[in-house]
Amino acid sequence: MLGLTKEVEKQGVVIIQLSPGATLTERATVVNTTYGYNLARRHSVHVPAAVVDFLVTCPDPRLFTRRVIEAPDFAREHFLMSPEDLATPFREGQVYDPYKEPYWKRLAKG
Repeated sequence: MLGLTKEVEKQGVVIIQLSPGATLTERATVVNTTYGYNLARRHSVHVPAAVVDFLVTCPDPRLFTRRVIEAPDFAREHFLMSPEDLATPFREGQVYDPYKEPYWKRLAKG
């Protein structure tokens, strides 16, 4: 990505590399019994979404080029979400539904 960034930055194109991190998804909760991942260490889909929202609306996104942004760390460092919203929404024996999270409900009320 660094090569692409160097090629297009003169034209004013901003490329930001974002790693969503270990994100809990609906599918992960369904297939977990097969692979045995520790889903209690995964964060909500809303964490990378909040970071993307911040990055596309910030005044100068060029500040975030030439590095890989780790979504959960970035969200914590920039206070994009409360500590409760950054905690894992995983509940043993339940299929994850991001639309039932308190964070989503607050966003939907907007």
